[in-house]
Amino acid sequence: MTNDKLPIVGGYQDVANILGVTRGAVYDRWKRMQSPNSRSDFPHPVAFTPSGQPLWDLNEIRKYAGK
Repeated sequence: MTNDKLPIVGGYQDVANILGVTRGAVYDRWKRMQSPNSRSDFPHPVAFTPSGQPLWDLNEIRKYAGK
């Protein structure tokens, strides 16, 4: 086992809280990112729950938000 820290991850609501938007807005952004023509700079999820819900590295989200 290494000493590398695992990222702090969160789902739609956690990301929405950081960005100051609704959970639905994060969901919509995630769905648009999945389009083959998407040019989004929104961070990609680092993991998925067993049910398929994306989980983002919350530090990446904070960087994206400029916080």
